This record gives sequence, structure tokens and C-alpha cells, in this order.
Amino acid sequence: MSASITPMTIVLLILAVLMIVGPQIIQRMISPQIQSLYSQHKNKELLDYLDKPVVRIAYPKWNVIFMKLNAYLADGDDANATRMLDELLVAHSSNEQRKELVVKAFDFYIGRGRYDDARALLPEINQIVDEPRARRCQETYEAHTAPKAK
Repeated sequence: MSASITPMTIVLLILAVLMIVGPQIIQRMISPQIQSLYSQHKNKELLDYLDKPVVRIAYPKWNVIFMKLNAYLADGDDANATRMLDELLVAHSSNEQRKELVVKAFDFYIGRGRYDDARALLPEINQIVDEPRARRCQETYEAHTAPKAK
């Protein structure tokens, strides 16, 4: 039995390669633009750029939302930052993404006086973050919520 390569097989193989390599090529092309907008603190332009279809092709949804979160935080837009955090905290993520996210969310909540939300993250922080960082989060929480001496 001989294997024959049909034109359809070649087309499917090319499409498969493009689907795998294409997003990486696009990502390398648009990454400098994203980094430039971040470094120039052009958050409005960055947010508009992150909504472009080419960005959705190049980056996973989680990464795009995380980049938007950082832009909103840099802008001081707590309402939209909260929306992005809410979306990310329930989304599937890698272990490394989750570690970075829960600490960022904890710091955000502490900074906004949302101590109940920060406290809710402490068990997960203690479970997944390295011990010194988890201890610092616990100490930060306690320092912010301890009764003030009069």
C-alpha cells in the first residue's frame, strides 16, 4: 500500500502549519507596538490597540485581559481594573499566571481598602506563592486591618 500525497493533503498541511506558526509571527510583529505604548504611558491607545482582531489572533484571551488590567491600573481606572480582575480570577490560567494574578489582585484590594476581598485571597496565596512572599502578604493584611492604637 503506497501513500499518496494529494493536493488536499498539502493544503491541509500548510493550513495546519500556518495555524501554529502564524500567531507567533504576528505576535513578534505587534509586540514592539504594545511595548512602545506601555512605555510611553499611552494607555487609551494601548486599550484601543488591544481590541484589534490581530491582537486576538496573536495572544490568548487571558493575556489580552491581563494587559488591559495593567493599562487600567496605570490609568487609575479602578472600575475597569476591577472588571478585568473579576474576569481573570475566574478564568483558567497556568500556575505562574495564577501566582502573579492573585498577588496583583491582593495588592489592588489592599490599596483600595477592600480588605475582605484581600483576606479571601490569603488562603490561595499561602498555598501557591513562595513562603516569603506569602508571609509578606499576610503581614501587609494584618498591618492594614489591625486596630489602630489611640
